[in-house]
Amino acid sequence: MDIPENIDKEHLLKAIEKINFEGIPKRADSQQYDVVYNSKLYPPKLIISYANIFANGLELDRRSFDGGLDTPAFKILVKNGFIIQKKKLETKKEVDFVEIIKKAGRTNATAFFMAARELLNKLNIKQDDERITYGTSASNQFSITLGQRHCLVLKLNEDYPWYFIDGAKTIPEKYLKVSQFQGSPEAYYYSCKSSDDLRSRISEIGKASEKELRRTQSSGFRKSNNEIFEKAVFDKTYSDQLFNKAFESLGNSESGIKNYKKAYIKWLDAIFKKESGVKNSYVRAIELLSKLINWNVFEVDDLNKLKSLYDDLLKEQKTEGGKYYNEAAKSYGNNGFYSAAIKTYNDFLQQYSTLNTDIINLNFMLPLNEILYGPPGTGKTYKLNEYKEKYFTDRGVTKSSEELLKEKISAYPFWKIFAAVLSDYDKPILVSDIMANPIVKAKISDAAKTPQNTIWRILQSYADQESSQMSEKYRGPLELFHKNEKSEWSIIADKQIEIPNIIDKELLEIAQNPFIRTAQGVTIKTRFNFITFHQKYSYEDFIEGIKPLLKDNSEEEKAGDLQFELKKGIFYNSCIEALKLVGYNSFEECYNDSIENRIAKFTEAKGKPSKQFALFIDEINRANISAVFGELITLLEEDKRIGGENEIWLELPYSNEKFCVPANLYIIGTMNTADRSIALLDIALRRRFEFKALYPIYMESQWWAPLLEALNQAIYSWKKNPDFFIGHAFFINKPEGEKIGILNSKIIPLLYEYCQSNTEAVKKILLDAGIQISPTTIKENYQIIAL
Repeated sequence: MDIPENIDKEHLLKAIEKINFEGIPKRADSQQYDVVYNSKLYPPKLIISYANIFANGLELDRRSFDGGLDTPAFKILVKNGFIIQKKKLETKKEVDFVEIIKKAGRTNATAFFMAARELLNKLNIKQDDERITYGTSASNQFSITLGQRHCLVLKLNEDYPWYFIDGAKTIPEKYLKVSQFQGSPEAYYYSCKSSDDLRSRISEIGKASEKELRRTQSSGFRKSNNEIFEKAVFDKTYSDQLFNKAFESLGNSESGIKNYKKAYIKWLDAIFKKESGVKNSYVRAIELLSKLINWNVFEVDDLNKLKSLYDDLLKEQKTEGGKYYNEAAKSYGNNGFYSAAIKTYNDFLQQYSTLNTDIINLNFMLPLNEILYGPPGTGKTYKLNEYKEKYFTDRGVTKSSEELLKEKISAYPFWKIFAAVLSDYDKPILVSDIMANPIVKAKISDAAKTPQNTIWRILQSYADQESSQMSEKYRGPLELFHKNEKSEWSIIADKQIEIPNIIDKELLEIAQNPFIRTAQGVTIKTRFNFITFHQKYSYEDFIEGIKPLLKDNSEEEKAGDLQFELKKGIFYNSCIEALKLVGYNSFEECYNDSIENRIAKFTEAKGKPSKQFALFIDEINRANISAVFGELITLLEEDKRIGGENEIWLELPYSNEKFCVPANLYIIGTMNTADRSIALLDIALRRRFEFKALYPIYMESQWWAPLLEALNQAIYSWKKNPDFFIGHAFFINKPEGEKIGILNSKIIPLLYEYCQSNTEAVKKILLDAGIQISPTTIKENYQIIAL
């Protein structure tokens, strides 16, 4: 196929970022060539395939286009300045190290590299640090030695394979052994059976390791350092390549035979959470089909082979006595279950590498609370969007039918949903039956305290005179529902025939078949909320508050002249979303669980990118931080969050609900330093957030770099403060022909603001920067114009 011509350098760089974050999928590594970027190697066809996602919204099938010199794919890379080199032959050290990875097994090797990266990141260790030795000791272990002491070790083929250092002694347990190091500083050497036991102690390992580093100038074992091992720890792309070589023939099993059955069932669970019958039918269909065709479908990942099988099934599966006929299970062929099961299995295989992001994405290293600050145009919002895309957007995932149903239902008002539900019944039903209906449950907010009262009120608002004594001013625009003497509800008899004209056809179809209607795959799922602060933003907007409700026929649940409701804010809702990712549906459920279970759930989620949620706050310094966060500012600290060492639960003032910030909620804000100095931020906020400065970047190869540098030098000479610099975003990706337009429409108005409309000050800055200006008269309102 042809490679789309609109793929540009920006798309290619985003593809490389995606590879850095997600790793190289199985069987996606290149055979002959690598793209070299920032001293790392990447598969060329994978870059093109991913770049098309950002250019045209679709990942290209790598089998549909050729790679190699003089191919369209390689020409696009070369045209955009990328270097392509022929693969180097494997060194013996590399081959040997791959064998050690294979010997350790995918699970243990992955867990070790995850723990190693987390530990070294905590210690701020970089590659080529002379204090650290990366060893493999006779090809029987992975060991990281700080100075003279092993700090993190995986010994192969031992009952207690995981070894680590700790500064305190813990009473040994069945899964844990301990012995004391000789010498100072005092330390203890632990061994345990499971990587989970080691992962839960990373913080303590880090503290003990810091003591070792303070007394170490260089490691005495550095001469035995394995540079392949060291490079693999710091270069995720390289380690992916080594892992692919180690496990390329193993599928998702360490036995040497591919078998995707367990992973397929897990995938089905995510789609059909409460529809076990559908899930079981698909699995059973593949098992029966495997016997009929004499090969195990669960051991096949060749999509072409599966497509041929699927096409043949569509033609032959219903033929009585044919090759897919099973006397004991006729319905599987007659009802099309065989082809449906193969189609879902094919969908699963296409998404398999994405489903394993919890294993692949090991470098999730964002601060829990972070503020990106800098002057205008330095890429703060761009960086925020980059975080969204890189860390909190899942691509190629499948939403469950429940999630899709909620999205579908959200646009419809309650009265229409109730009408659709009642029209699907041939007899009157109780409010409890209405509330139990899937589409009603999908519409009702998880935070609703009295959903039954809401249902009663709305039914009465749209009921006939016989069924409701509600005042006229609280009634809806039409009478649609009737209540009998048993308090059962139905559609008014003479309105039943009009329902298709009153209620949307799509909604009626959803009411008849809610899950089959919405059980479909999607490609993107986000795990973040976004808000921009302003001067009037308050605690009641951010967390919870009492809000007035005015009568609105399009939102019947707000019936009445003036009513009030307790409304949750975006911070509260973000906390709920974070809780759901670890298995809690409410704060009440989380609070009532044991502290041990809470710690276990959040500890397990910590290393999994797909379990993290983010709240992005643009212009965070525009609001009164003390007023917006209120007493909850304390709960932002990592150790005060759910499952933390000093977990704190507070009671919310309006709802009296127990509340604590989830440990998997990231709060990331931006701050324009020209709008308000960082020094004026609330000291409580400063103490709880990490600050990352973003200042102008001067790209020497760009036409605008000297101009921007001169402008900012002139601003600094006047203001003596880099917070008022002008950022590169005003110029980036703009041709030189737009220079005058940018200066007159963007830069000069900003300088007027900086200089508080002092024309002479603006002139001086421009002239000091070497920018020519035109004399102006009353016709130009004496405004400065650049030439």
